[in-house]
Amino acid sequence: MSFKRKSILATTFGAFSLSCLGACLFGLYRLWALLGMQGTHDEAMPTVTQLVVPGGVPIIAFSKDSRYLLAAANSFNKWEVQELHGELHVWDVVTKKEVHLEQFEMFVRSISFHPDGRKVLVASSNNTDGSPGFEKLGHVTIFEFPSFKVLDQQQLGNSIGSEGAKFSPNGDWIAVHKRDSKELWNPEQIMIYRSRDLKHTATIEKIYRMPAFEFTPDSKFLMGVNYYGNGANPAFEMQLFDVESGVMKKQYQSAAINKFQFVQGHLRLLFAEHYWTYEPNGELSYHKNPEGRGGYFSEDGRYAVMAGRDGSKLHPRATIVSLWDIEKDRVARIPETPVMLNRAPNCTAFSPNSKYFAIGRTAHREIPIAGPPSPLLGDVLLFTMPE
Repeated sequence: MSFKRKSILATTFGAFSLSCLGACLFGLYRLWALLGMQGTHDEAMPTVTQLVVPGGVPIIAFSKDSRYLLAAANSFNKWEVQELHGELHVWDVVTKKEVHLEQFEMFVRSISFHPDGRKVLVASSNNTDGSPGFEKLGHVTIFEFPSFKVLDQQQLGNSIGSEGAKFSPNGDWIAVHKRDSKELWNPEQIMIYRSRDLKHTATIEKIYRMPAFEFTPDSKFLMGVNYYGNGANPAFEMQLFDVESGVMKKQYQSAAINKFQFVQGHLRLLFAEHYWTYEPNGELSYHKNPEGRGGYFSEDGRYAVMAGRDGSKLHPRATIVSLWDIEKDRVARIPETPVMLNRAPNCTAFSPNSKYFAIGRTAHREIPIAGPPSPLLGDVLLFTMPE
Protein backbone atom coordinates (compact mmCIF):
# COMPACT_ATOMS: atom_id res chain seq x y z
CA MET A 1 0.00 0.00 0.00
CA SER A 2 1.39 3.37 -0.97
CA PHE A 3 2.25 6.03 1.61
CA LYS A 4 -0.36 8.39 0.11
CA ARG A 5 -3.11 5.78 0.43
CA LYS A 6 -2.11 5.01 4.00
CA SER A 7 -2.29 8.73 4.83
CA ILE A 8 -5.78 8.99 3.35
CA LEU A 9 -6.97 5.96 5.34
CA ALA A 10 -5.38 7.28 8.52
CA THR A 11 -6.99 10.68 8.04
CA THR A 12 -10.40 9.11 7.32
CA PHE A 13 -10.15 6.79 10.33
CA GLY A 14 -9.07 9.69 12.54
CA ALA A 15 -11.98 11.83 11.42
CA PHE A 16 -14.39 8.94 11.97
CA SER A 17 -13.00 8.34 15.45
CA LEU A 18 -13.31 12.00 16.36
CA SER A 19 -16.86 12.02 15.04
CA CYS A 20 -17.75 8.99 17.17
CA LEU A 21 -16.06 10.52 20.19
CA GLY A 22 -17.95 13.79 19.65
CA ALA A 23 -21.24 11.90 19.34
CA CYS A 24 -20.52 9.98 22.54
CA LEU A 25 -19.63 13.16 24.42
CA PHE A 26 -22.76 14.89 23.12
CA GLY A 27 -24.83 11.87 24.15
CA LEU A 28 -23.32 11.96 27.64
CA TYR A 29 -24.01 15.68 27.85
CA ARG A 30 -27.65 15.13 26.82
CA LEU A 31 -27.96 12.33 29.39
CA TRP A 32 -26.49 14.59 32.08
CA ALA A 33 -28.90 17.36 31.13
CA LEU A 34 -31.84 14.96 31.13
CA LEU A 35 -30.93 13.59 34.54
CA GLY A 36 -30.27 17.05 35.87
CA MET A 37 -33.46 18.73 34.62
CA GLN A 38 -36.01 15.97 34.18
CA GLY A 39 -35.21 13.75 37.12
CA THR A 40 -34.70 9.99 37.06
CA HIS A 41 -37.01 7.08 37.62
CA ASP A 42 -34.90 6.23 40.68
CA GLU A 43 -36.12 9.39 42.37
CA ALA A 44 -39.16 9.09 44.62
CA MET A 45 -42.17 10.20 42.59
CA PRO A 46 -45.69 11.12 43.68
CA THR A 47 -48.18 8.25 43.77
CA VAL A 48 -51.51 8.66 42.00
CA THR A 49 -55.09 7.61 42.84
CA GLN A 50 -57.92 7.89 40.31
CA LEU A 51 -61.29 9.19 41.58
CA VAL A 52 -63.99 8.78 38.89
CA VAL A 53 -67.04 11.07 38.71
CA PRO A 54 -70.07 11.23 36.35
CA GLY A 55 -69.19 14.44 34.52
CA GLY A 56 -66.46 16.80 33.44
CA VAL A 57 -64.37 18.33 36.24
CA PRO A 58 -63.82 22.08 35.68
CA ILE A 59 -62.80 23.05 39.22
CA ILE A 60 -61.22 21.39 42.28
CA ALA A 61 -60.14 22.67 45.70
CA PHE A 62 -58.55 21.39 48.90
CA SER A 63 -59.89 22.28 52.33
CA LYS A 64 -57.79 24.65 54.44
CA ASP A 65 -56.61 21.81 56.69
CA SER A 66 -55.59 19.75 53.61
CA ARG A 67 -57.75 16.86 54.79
CA TYR A 68 -60.44 17.00 52.08
CA LEU A 69 -60.50 17.33 48.31
CA LEU A 70 -63.57 18.85 46.61
CA ALA A 71 -64.40 18.52 42.91
CA ALA A 72 -67.23 19.72 40.71
CA ALA A 73 -68.68 17.21 38.22
CA ASN A 74 -70.90 18.77 35.55
CA SER A 75 -72.86 17.02 32.82
CA PHE A 76 -75.75 17.58 30.47
CA ASN A 77 -77.48 15.98 27.53
CA LYS A 78 -77.40 18.44 24.63
CA TRP A 79 -80.79 17.16 23.47
CA GLU A 80 -82.40 17.48 26.90
CA VAL A 81 -81.68 20.82 28.59
CA GLN A 82 -83.64 19.66 31.64
CA GLU A 83 -80.88 17.18 32.43
CA LEU A 84 -78.37 19.96 33.09
CA HIS A 85 -76.96 19.39 36.57
CA GLY A 86 -73.85 19.54 38.70
CA GLU A 87 -72.43 17.63 41.61
CA LEU A 88 -69.91 18.45 44.30
CA HIS A 89 -67.87 15.46 45.45
CA VAL A 90 -65.80 15.41 48.65
CA TRP A 91 -63.05 12.88 49.44
CA ASP A 92 -60.85 12.24 52.44
CA VAL A 93 -57.34 12.52 50.97
CA VAL A 94 -55.84 10.05 53.44
CA THR A 95 -58.35 7.21 53.01
CA LYS A 96 -59.22 8.20 49.39
CA LYS A 97 -62.88 7.54 50.28
CA GLU A 98 -65.77 9.78 49.20
CA VAL A 99 -67.38 11.29 52.29
CA HIS A 100 -70.02 13.65 50.83
CA LEU A 101 -72.00 14.36 47.66
CA GLU A 102 -73.93 17.61 47.11
CA GLN A 103 -76.37 17.93 44.17
CA PHE A 104 -77.08 21.12 42.18
CA GLU A 105 -79.64 21.93 39.47
CA MET A 106 -76.99 23.72 37.40
CA PHE A 107 -73.27 23.51 36.77
CA VAL A 108 -70.93 24.05 39.70
CA ARG A 109 -68.81 27.02 38.59
CA SER A 110 -66.49 27.68 41.52
CA ILE A 111 -65.41 26.51 44.99
CA SER A 112 -63.82 28.89 47.50
CA PHE A 113 -62.99 28.37 51.18
CA HIS A 114 -63.27 31.02 53.86
CA PRO A 115 -59.85 31.57 55.48
CA ASP A 116 -61.11 30.00 58.74
CA GLY A 117 -61.79 26.76 56.81
CA ARG A 118 -65.25 26.36 58.36
CA LYS A 119 -67.25 27.77 55.44
CA VAL A 120 -67.14 27.05 51.70
CA LEU A 121 -68.62 29.22 48.94
CA VAL A 122 -70.06 27.39 45.92
CA ALA A 123 -71.35 29.11 42.79
CA SER A 124 -73.71 27.32 40.40
CA SER A 125 -75.14 28.49 37.09
CA ASN A 126 -75.54 27.55 33.45
CA ASN A 127 -72.70 27.67 30.91
CA THR A 128 -71.15 31.10 30.38
CA ASP A 129 -71.77 30.81 26.63
CA GLY A 130 -75.51 31.03 27.28
CA SER A 131 -76.42 27.48 26.32
CA PRO A 132 -78.04 25.34 27.56
CA GLY A 133 -80.39 26.54 30.27
CA PHE A 134 -79.42 30.20 30.19
CA GLU A 135 -82.83 31.26 31.45
CA LYS A 136 -82.07 29.76 34.88
CA LEU A 137 -80.68 32.12 37.53
CA GLY A 138 -77.29 31.47 39.01
CA HIS A 139 -76.76 30.99 42.75
CA VAL A 140 -74.01 31.48 45.28
CA THR A 141 -74.34 29.39 48.42
CA ILE A 142 -72.35 29.53 51.64
CA PHE A 143 -72.16 26.11 53.30
CA GLU A 144 -70.91 25.19 56.73
CA PHE A 145 -67.99 22.82 56.25
CA PRO A 146 -67.79 19.85 56.42
CA SER A 147 -71.46 19.41 57.38
CA PHE A 148 -72.73 21.27 54.25
CA LYS A 149 -75.48 22.96 56.18
CA VAL A 150 -76.68 25.95 54.12
CA LEU A 151 -75.77 29.19 55.91
CA ASP A 152 -76.79 31.69 53.22
CA GLN A 153 -77.75 31.79 49.54
CA GLN A 154 -78.21 34.45 46.88
CA GLN A 155 -79.56 34.47 43.32
CA LEU A 156 -77.19 36.31 40.99
CA GLY A 157 -77.78 36.98 37.31
CA ASN A 158 -77.96 34.40 34.59
CA SER A 159 -74.42 33.11 34.41
CA ILE A 160 -71.41 33.00 36.73
CA GLY A 161 -67.93 32.64 35.28
CA SER A 162 -65.63 29.69 35.90
CA GLU A 163 -63.89 30.25 39.26
CA GLY A 164 -66.12 33.31 39.34
CA ALA A 165 -67.00 33.49 43.05
CA LYS A 166 -64.44 33.66 45.84
CA PHE A 167 -63.77 34.84 49.37
CA SER A 168 -61.24 37.58 50.02
CA PRO A 169 -58.11 36.53 51.98
CA ASN A 170 -59.42 38.18 55.17
CA GLY A 171 -62.86 36.59 54.69
CA ASP A 172 -64.75 39.90 54.79
CA TRP A 173 -65.72 40.07 51.10
CA ILE A 174 -67.10 37.91 48.33
CA ALA A 175 -66.57 38.72 44.66
CA VAL A 176 -68.80 37.21 41.95
CA HIS A 177 -68.11 37.48 38.23
CA LYS A 178 -71.50 37.37 36.51
CA ARG A 179 -72.97 37.78 33.07
CA ASP A 180 -76.60 38.56 32.22
CA SER A 181 -76.61 38.52 28.42
CA LYS A 182 -76.21 35.83 25.80
CA GLU A 183 -74.43 38.27 23.49
CA LEU A 184 -70.69 37.58 23.33
CA TRP A 185 -69.50 41.19 23.46
CA ASN A 186 -71.92 42.53 26.05
CA PRO A 187 -70.17 43.77 29.20
CA GLU A 188 -69.98 41.68 32.34
CA GLN A 189 -69.78 42.66 36.01
CA ILE A 190 -68.01 41.70 39.20
CA MET A 191 -70.28 42.13 42.19
CA ILE A 192 -68.77 42.72 45.65
CA TYR A 193 -70.68 41.48 48.72
CA ARG A 194 -70.10 41.53 52.44
CA SER A 195 -69.59 37.91 53.40
CA ARG A 196 -71.33 38.06 56.78
CA ASP A 197 -74.74 38.92 55.30
CA LEU A 198 -74.27 38.88 51.48
CA LYS A 199 -75.10 42.56 51.29
CA HIS A 200 -74.14 44.08 47.92
CA THR A 201 -71.59 46.88 48.47
CA ALA A 202 -69.98 47.64 45.09
CA THR A 203 -70.02 46.74 41.39
CA ILE A 204 -67.11 46.61 38.94
CA GLU A 205 -68.62 47.56 35.60
CA LYS A 206 -67.82 47.04 31.91
CA ILE A 207 -65.45 44.11 31.96
CA TYR A 208 -65.18 41.85 28.96
CA ARG A 209 -64.31 38.16 28.92
CA MET A 210 -62.22 38.28 32.08
CA PRO A 211 -60.88 34.72 32.50
CA ALA A 212 -59.39 35.19 35.96
CA PHE A 213 -59.33 37.59 38.90
CA GLU A 214 -57.93 37.54 42.42
CA PHE A 215 -58.04 39.60 45.59
CA THR A 216 -54.73 41.13 46.64
CA PRO A 217 -53.30 39.58 49.85
CA ASP A 218 -54.42 42.59 51.94
CA SER A 219 -58.01 42.26 50.57
CA LYS A 220 -58.08 45.94 49.62
CA PHE A 221 -58.01 45.47 45.86
CA LEU A 222 -59.13 43.05 43.20
CA MET A 223 -56.97 42.33 40.14
CA GLY A 224 -58.13 40.96 36.80
CA VAL A 225 -57.25 40.94 33.11
CA ASN A 226 -59.76 42.77 30.94
CA TYR A 227 -60.11 42.11 27.21
CA TYR A 228 -60.91 45.28 25.30
CA GLY A 229 -59.74 44.66 21.73
CA ASN A 230 -61.39 42.80 18.89
CA GLY A 231 -60.78 39.53 17.10
CA ALA A 232 -58.26 41.03 14.66
CA ASN A 233 -56.49 43.23 17.23
CA PRO A 234 -56.82 41.69 20.69
CA ALA A 235 -55.67 43.83 23.60
CA PHE A 236 -55.48 43.10 27.30
CA GLU A 237 -55.04 45.13 30.48
CA MET A 238 -54.22 44.05 34.00
CA GLN A 239 -56.56 46.22 36.06
CA LEU A 240 -56.59 46.98 39.78
CA PHE A 241 -59.95 47.78 41.41
CA ASP A 242 -60.77 49.15 44.85
CA VAL A 243 -62.87 46.55 46.68
CA GLU A 244 -64.98 48.98 48.71
CA SER A 245 -65.92 51.27 45.81
CA GLY A 246 -65.42 49.11 42.68
CA VAL A 247 -63.43 51.98 41.09
CA MET A 248 -60.42 51.11 38.90
CA LYS A 249 -57.23 52.48 40.45
CA LYS A 250 -54.48 51.27 38.10
CA GLN A 251 -54.10 49.56 34.76
CA TYR A 252 -51.17 47.90 33.01
CA GLN A 253 -50.67 46.60 29.50
CA SER A 254 -50.78 42.82 29.58
CA ALA A 255 -50.96 39.67 27.54
CA ALA A 256 -53.72 37.07 27.61
CA ILE A 257 -53.69 35.38 31.02
CA ASN A 258 -55.67 32.26 31.82
CA LYS A 259 -54.95 32.20 35.54
CA PHE A 260 -52.80 33.82 38.17
CA GLN A 261 -52.08 33.35 41.85
CA PHE A 262 -50.69 35.31 44.74
CA VAL A 263 -48.00 33.07 46.24
CA GLN A 264 -46.12 34.27 49.32
CA GLY A 265 -47.30 37.79 48.50
CA HIS A 266 -45.98 37.64 44.93
CA LEU A 267 -48.25 37.75 41.91
CA ARG A 268 -47.50 34.87 39.54
CA LEU A 269 -49.08 35.02 36.10
CA LEU A 270 -49.58 31.71 34.33
CA PHE A 271 -49.32 31.65 30.56
CA ALA A 272 -49.62 28.68 28.22
CA GLU A 273 -45.88 28.28 27.66
CA HIS A 274 -44.18 30.38 30.33
CA TYR A 275 -44.55 32.21 33.61
CA TRP A 276 -44.04 35.88 34.38
CA THR A 277 -43.54 36.55 38.06
CA TYR A 278 -44.28 40.03 39.41
CA GLU A 279 -42.41 40.74 42.64
CA PRO A 280 -43.50 43.43 45.15
CA ASN A 281 -40.69 45.72 43.94
CA GLY A 282 -42.09 45.60 40.40
CA GLU A 283 -39.36 43.42 38.86
CA LEU A 284 -40.29 40.64 36.45
CA SER A 285 -38.73 37.23 36.04
CA TYR A 286 -39.35 34.71 33.28
CA HIS A 287 -39.85 30.96 33.69
CA LYS A 288 -40.29 28.43 30.90
CA ASN A 289 -43.21 26.05 31.25
CA PRO A 290 -41.78 22.81 29.86
CA GLU A 291 -45.07 20.96 29.54
CA GLY A 292 -48.69 21.62 28.75
CA ARG A 293 -50.85 24.67 29.04
CA GLY A 294 -50.56 26.30 32.40
CA GLY A 295 -49.86 25.16 35.92
CA TYR A 296 -50.49 25.73 39.59
CA PHE A 297 -48.15 26.77 42.41
CA SER A 298 -48.08 25.36 45.92
CA GLU A 299 -48.88 27.88 48.66
CA ASP A 300 -45.32 27.80 50.01
CA GLY A 301 -44.02 28.67 46.54
CA ARG A 302 -41.72 25.65 46.36
CA TYR A 303 -43.51 23.62 43.67
CA ALA A 304 -45.55 24.11 40.54
CA VAL A 305 -47.42 21.33 38.79
CA MET A 306 -48.09 21.46 35.05
CA ALA A 307 -50.59 19.25 33.27
CA GLY A 308 -51.12 18.96 29.53
CA ARG A 309 -52.07 16.54 26.77
CA ASP A 310 -49.65 14.16 25.11
CA GLY A 311 -50.84 14.87 21.56
CA SER A 312 -48.95 11.89 20.11
CA LYS A 313 -50.53 9.51 17.65
CA LEU A 314 -50.26 6.67 20.17
CA HIS A 315 -52.03 8.46 23.05
CA PRO A 316 -53.37 11.78 21.69
CA ARG A 317 -55.51 12.45 24.76
CA ALA A 318 -53.21 11.14 27.47
CA THR A 319 -52.42 13.44 30.39
CA ILE A 320 -48.78 14.34 30.95
CA VAL A 321 -47.83 15.75 34.35
CA SER A 322 -44.63 17.55 35.31
CA LEU A 323 -43.61 18.66 38.80
CA TRP A 324 -41.34 21.69 39.01
CA ASP A 325 -39.18 21.96 42.13
CA ILE A 326 -38.62 25.71 42.05
CA GLU A 327 -35.94 25.79 44.77
CA LYS A 328 -33.79 23.23 42.94
CA ASP A 329 -34.86 24.42 39.46
CA ARG A 330 -35.60 20.81 38.50
CA VAL A 331 -38.54 19.54 36.47
CA ALA A 332 -39.53 15.90 36.85
CA ARG A 333 -42.00 14.36 34.43
CA ILE A 334 -44.18 11.90 36.29
CA PRO A 335 -44.20 8.50 34.52
CA GLU A 336 -47.46 7.75 32.73
CA THR A 337 -49.76 5.09 34.14
CA PRO A 338 -52.89 3.56 32.55
CA VAL A 339 -55.17 5.87 34.56
CA MET A 340 -53.56 8.88 32.87
CA LEU A 341 -54.82 7.91 29.40
CA ASN A 342 -57.89 9.11 27.44
CA ARG A 343 -58.77 12.19 29.47
CA ALA A 344 -57.89 15.85 29.04
CA PRO A 345 -56.78 17.96 32.06
CA ASN A 346 -58.95 20.96 33.00
CA CYS A 347 -57.73 22.22 36.37
CA THR A 348 -55.06 21.75 39.02
CA ALA A 349 -54.77 22.42 42.75
CA PHE A 350 -52.23 21.98 45.55
CA SER A 351 -53.17 21.22 49.14
CA PRO A 352 -52.21 24.01 51.59
CA ASN A 353 -49.62 21.73 53.24
CA SER A 354 -48.08 20.85 49.82
CA LYS A 355 -48.39 17.11 50.52
CA TYR A 356 -51.00 16.55 47.79
CA PHE A 357 -51.93 17.93 44.41
CA ALA A 358 -54.80 17.02 42.13
CA ILE A 359 -55.81 17.34 38.48
CA GLY A 360 -59.42 17.47 37.31
CA ARG A 361 -60.10 15.94 33.89
CA THR A 362 -62.81 15.25 31.32
CA ALA A 363 -63.04 12.08 29.27
CA HIS A 364 -63.18 12.15 25.49
CA ARG A 365 -66.81 11.52 24.47
CA GLU A 366 -67.76 9.74 21.29
CA ILE A 367 -70.68 11.46 19.48
CA PRO A 368 -72.37 9.09 17.01
CA ILE A 369 -74.08 10.18 13.79
CA ALA A 370 -77.48 9.24 15.22
CA GLY A 371 -78.64 9.04 18.82
CA PRO A 372 -77.26 10.47 22.05
CA PRO A 373 -73.52 10.59 22.77
CA SER A 374 -71.77 8.29 25.18
CA PRO A 375 -71.88 9.38 28.85
CA LEU A 376 -69.51 12.20 29.74
CA LEU A 377 -67.23 10.86 32.47
CA GLY A 378 -64.50 12.70 34.27
CA ASP A 379 -62.09 11.99 37.05
CA VAL A 380 -59.68 13.52 39.52
CA LEU A 381 -56.10 12.33 39.75
CA LEU A 382 -55.00 12.71 43.35
CA PHE A 383 -51.21 12.70 43.74
CA THR A 384 -49.49 12.11 47.08
CA MET A 385 -46.04 13.64 47.39
CA PRO A 386 -43.23 11.33 48.58
CA GLU A 387 -42.06 11.69 52.17
